[in-house]
Amino acid sequence: MHFLHGNPCSGHYSAERTFKKALTVCYWPGMRSDIENFCNLCKTCEAFRKAVPKHRAPLQSIQTDRPFQLVCTDITELPVTSLGNRYVLVVQDHFTKYVNAYAMSDQKAATVAQLLCERYIPEHGVPEELLSDQGRQYESEIIHTICQRLQMTKKRTSPYHPRGNGMVERFNRTLKEQLARVIQDYGGEWDHYLPAVVLSFNSTPHSSTGYSPYFLAHGREPRLPANVHISSPKVSDCPQNYGSELATRMDAAFETVLLHREEQKQKREYYYNKDTRFRPYAFGDLVWIDDPT
Repeated sequence: MHFLHGNPCSGHYSAERTFKKALTVCYWPGMRSDIENFCNLCKTCEAFRKAVPKHRAPLQSIQTDRPFQLVCTDITELPVTSLGNRYVLVVQDHFTKYVNAYAMSDQKAATVAQLLCERYIPEHGVPEELLSDQGRQYESEIIHTICQRLQMTKKRTSPYHPRGNGMVERFNRTLKEQLARVIQDYGGEWDHYLPAVVLSFNSTPHSSTGYSPYFLAHGREPRLPANVHISSPKVSDCPQNYGSELATRMDAAFETVLLHREEQKQKREYYYNKDTRFRPYAFGDLVWIDDPT
């Protein structure tokens, strides 16, 4: 049997192809079942075989119920500009979807820590949790020290699984698409348009919440260049009642966000889990380890 499957001249092909090849040289009763059993027990084939369709666990969504409870961050790379900027530090709040993006010339841990402490935290305050991938910048001692001193819970995604931080990964794609289109229209370099593109994202209603990230983070919509050219009626607010009216407005918005997000969550899980094959492992099961490296 080894000369039909596993030999350098016969290769490690499927049981069906091995059976057809064997028919050209020999035959014996029960030949197909014998070949199928031999191929199924081939350790070399089992070690390199990929599951088709690939096994995956059902989708589990991250849950947050207030702004800046969980902040997700990532670093994306772009072409080097004349100012020496090559990277973008993206920090996005999971509840409001509000994004901050900072151009960087390098992606050192000290640079990331400086932007978080001197730019992000003074604007939004200290988040409760910080989620990132396992990049060296985020796993560095300086980041863990900052999280410890500011009592931020540091979380990380599993390796080789960018979907664990899918919200930021999706924004990275949106950011690159929008920057490319703006540069196509107006020319120039991406770091010049970065703040404007981020503002356009934050001022546009998000599909997961139904509101713009800017409104959920600030309690009002931003005044954009479009507001200057398009006259819109001004609502006169009484200063004495502004605080209570804002609180009422935000409470109603947050309730709507939770309901809308639950609908979107169920929709995503339905389509994701529709073709999911999942067989949970029991303690003591023998498994093969897939090493992408």
